[in-house]
Amino acid sequence: MEFNDILLKAISWTLVHSVWQGFVLALLAGIVILLTRKSAAAIRYNLLSALLVLFVMAAATTFNYEYQDKDVEVVTRFNLPEVVANSEMGSVIKINSTSAISDVIINFLNANANWIVMLWFLIFAIKVFGICSSFSQIYRIRNYRTLPAPDHWNQRLLELSRRIGLQKHITLLESQLVKVPSVTGFFKPMLLVPVGMFANLPQDEIEAILLHELAHIRRKDYFINILQSFIEIVFFFNPGVLWLSSVLKEERENCCDDIAISATGNKTRFVHALVSFEQYNRNSELVMGFGGNKNHLLNRAKRIIHNNNKSLNAIEKTFLSMSFVVVAIAMIACSNAKMGHGENSPMTAAQVREADREATKADKLAQQFDSEAKKADALADVATATVDSATTIANAADVAERQADIDAAKADVAAKKYSQTVRTINSQTKTDQSIESETVTYDSGYPVSNNRNVSIRTGISGENLPDNINVDQLTSSIISDLIAENIIITTANLSYKLSDSNLIVNGIVQPENKFRKVKEKYMKPNVHAICYNYEISNKFCVGK
Repeated sequence: MEFNDILLKAISWTLVHSVWQGFVLALLAGIVILLTRKSAAAIRYNLLSALLVLFVMAAATTFNYEYQDKDVEVVTRFNLPEVVANSEMGSVIKINSTSAISDVIINFLNANANWIVMLWFLIFAIKVFGICSSFSQIYRIRNYRTLPAPDHWNQRLLELSRRIGLQKHITLLESQLVKVPSVTGFFKPMLLVPVGMFANLPQDEIEAILLHELAHIRRKDYFINILQSFIEIVFFFNPGVLWLSSVLKEERENCCDDIAISATGNKTRFVHALVSFEQYNRNSELVMGFGGNKNHLLNRAKRIIHNNNKSLNAIEKTFLSMSFVVVAIAMIACSNAKMGHGENSPMTAAQVREADREATKADKLAQQFDSEAKKADALADVATATVDSATTIANAADVAERQADIDAAKADVAAKKYSQTVRTINSQTKTDQSIESETVTYDSGYPVSNNRNVSIRTGISGENLPDNINVDQLTSSIISDLIAENIIITTANLSYKLSDSNLIVNGIVQPENKFRKVKEKYMKPNVHAICYNYEISNKFCVGK
C-alpha cells in the first residue's frame, strides 16, 4: 500500500474514532459539572480544560496507532462475534471474529477513506478561511476609527491593572467599530470600549467592566481562545467537543467575573454593572456583548449572588443520555470477543455459556437505555413547552417595549412643545420688574444682600454657573428619563425638583434608587437644584 493511502486511512479512522471519544468526553464533562456546582469557577474551568486536553491527546494517540509503519497495513475491526453452535456436547464451538455488519462498515470506511478526508478537509479549509477573515477584522478594529481614551481613564486603568497583579502595558482606546468592551492582542494587548461608554455609565460600574476585561488579559485568554477555536475547527463535526467548548467559554467569563469581584470587593456593584451595560446597549440599539444574551446575563447574576454554578439543562441531559447509550454499545461491541489471528477462533461450551450471560446483561442494559431515552424524551417535551411559553412572554414584552417607545416619543414631542412655551413666557416675563413673581433660567450666585426671595419655576439654581447652559435640553432629558424609569407616563401638569437630597415629581418624593440614578447623571458641581414648573425660593437653592 502506498504511503499516501496509509496516511489518508489513518486520518479517516482518527476522525471516526474521535466521534465516540467525543461522547466519552461529554460524559466526563457532565460528571464534572454535576460534582462542582458549589466549587469555584476556576476549579471547574481547569478540570474541563484538562478533559479537552486529554481528548486531543487521545486523538493524537489514535492517529499514531492507525498510521504506524508505512509497510504495515492496519485494519480497524469491531468485535461483534457471531456464534455458530455444534449439536454435539463437548465439541469445540467456533465463532466468526467479526459479523457481517462489522465487515460492511469497515470495508465501507476503508474504501471511502479518501472521500471522507477530502470532505473533512474542504470544510476545514472553509473554516480556516473564516478564522483568517476574523484576524483581518481584528486588525481593522485595532487601527481604524479609534479615539484616545481620556487621561483620567488611562491612569485609572493602570491602577486597576496593578490591583489584580497585571504588569503589562495596556492601550485603552474608544472605538466606533466595537459594540462591547473587547480585548485584542497577546504581546501588545489593547482594550477597546464603545464610544460614549465613559460618558453614559457611572464610574464604579465602568471600573467593574474594565476589571473583567483586564482579568482576560491576566489569564492569557486571548491566546487560549485561539487554540480552542482551532480545536473547534478540526473537530467541527463532533458534538461532544463543541458542547464542551461552549461550556468552557461560559466558565471563562465566570472566572473573570470572580477576579473583578475580588478586586472590587462588592458583588452588588458588579451585578449593577452587568445590568447597566445591558440597559446602555438597549438604549443604543446595540447587541448584547459584555453581558451576553438575556439568559446568560441572568445566569451570571444568579451565580454571583447565590454562589451556584451552572448545572445541566434538559437538552444537555438528553444529549448526555444519548452519549451514555452510544459509549455503552461501543464498549459492549468491543469487549464481547478478542480479535483472532486466524479466520476462526475456537471456543468451548463453557465460553459460549459465558457469552450468553454477557448477551443477557447486554439486553438488560439495552432496556435500561430505552427507559432512559424515554425519560429524556419526556424532559425534552417539557423543555419545548417551557421554550414556547418563554417565547410568548418575550413577544408580549417586545410589544410592550415598542408601545413604551411610542409613548416616549410622544412625551418628547410634548416636552419640546412645553419648552417652547416656557421660553415664550420667559421672554414676556423678563419685562416685569416685580422680583417676587420673576421666572429665571438659573441663579448664578447666593442671595443678594437685601435677602429677597427669588422664585424659580423652570431652570437651574446654583453658583458660578456658565452662561451657555441649555436649560430646555436639560429639562427635556430629565423628562425622558422619568418616562423611561416609569416614574411618569405623561407630561400633562408635570412638575419636578431634583436636588442633592431628593427627587420630587408631581409632589411625590421618589424612591432612593431612582433618585440616585437621576442625580448621578444630571447633578454637577455647584448645581443646587434643577426644577421644572416647580416654585422654590432662593433660600432653598443655596441649601439654607
